[in-house]
Amino acid sequence: MSDSADSLAPSSDAPTVHVHLNHGQYPTPDPAPFGPQYPGPYGYGDAGLWFTMRHSTDAPESRLVSTIRQGMKLILGFDLLHAYRNRAAIAAADIVWTHTEKEHLAIGALKRAGLLRRDLPVIAQSVWLWARLERWDPVRRRVAGRLLSTSTVHTVHSPVNLEAAARDFPDSARLVPYGIPLRTEAREAAARTPGRRPRVVAPGNDRDRDWEVLGEAAALRPGLDVVVLSKRRRARRLAAHANVTVRQAHGSAGMRKEYADADVVVVPLAENDHASGATTVLQALSSGLPLVVTRTGGIELYAGDVAEYCEPGDAASLADAIDRAYARADDALGAEHMTSSGLTQLDFVARHVLLTRAILAGEPLPDEASAARPIWEGLLSGSEGPPAHG
Repeated sequence: MSDSADSLAPSSDAPTVHVHLNHGQYPTPDPAPFGPQYPGPYGYGDAGLWFTMRHSTDAPESRLVSTIRQGMKLILGFDLLHAYRNRAAIAAADIVWTHTEKEHLAIGALKRAGLLRRDLPVIAQSVWLWARLERWDPVRRRVAGRLLSTSTVHTVHSPVNLEAAARDFPDSARLVPYGIPLRTEAREAAARTPGRRPRVVAPGNDRDRDWEVLGEAAALRPGLDVVVLSKRRRARRLAAHANVTVRQAHGSAGMRKEYADADVVVVPLAENDHASGATTVLQALSSGLPLVVTRTGGIELYAGDVAEYCEPGDAASLADAIDRAYARADDALGAEHMTSSGLTQLDFVARHVLLTRAILAGEPLPDEASAARPIWEGLLSGSEGPPAHG
């Protein structure tokens, strides 16, 4: 956070924001300190410079109740019991932020049931929902539509997802680029000593990783050492290739060690529409590592022109992209791209601040919240840009 933020604090009558997160983010029933000194998951607490920040908490539950809650979540697609337990804190807020559809659909259900006031503003952030809606049966789509209609703004991280969201909610769908903390320590590049084989690291646990194509690309480049960091069963199958190692990185320290030994980071993706892999892309860029990523899902928003791209399902294209990335290993400009495009965690939070201010003031939603440029510092100085509205 900027030093200029240290002297800022919300006034005593600042609006209250309730951040409703997935069960497990706060494993105790007691609210932890939440604000600029402890921003919590995804950095939302940094908005405590302008608002009074509160977050959802986890109620104690037996193994049986936990099983029932998770079963309901699997059937419904959202965690209704977790939201119900937090209903008093939600109701006391001036506005609610959610991180995924698993949270905001639950709040929509409580509104429809009359357990929360219908005019409570909600910034409903969705990740996977818009692609899944098309595969749901008509009844489930209709129910989801009724729950979605209770939210004030529908935010997404991918321009592809935005197209789908805007078809149903043209006035309230907005792109909010995601962001992660920018690494401040310098990374020492892996030493390229004679005889050392190029090392490619491929982290990821989400379902949209195309591990099969990575295995085929590894077979096309037997001179590479490929390290797959995943707990997925599909990923473990790649160990059958002589030049592929599959393991898990243990914690942030383990991931830093893997990146320190890497020459290139690869994010092989199946076709998707929600910028799958964005977090890994940003982690690689923040670490100053050359990056290869599959061109799909709107991932270009995050990788920009500093990555090497391959085409979906094309092992030869992936192998060629790895060659190009390795050749430009000393020319990684990832951190600069993140900063100039507003892809840091502070920028992500600042976008929520801009939307919240507009919603509470009854003003049009600002286009600035979606702009591909730095937002945080301008927000601190009060010069976040012209009042462009959409």
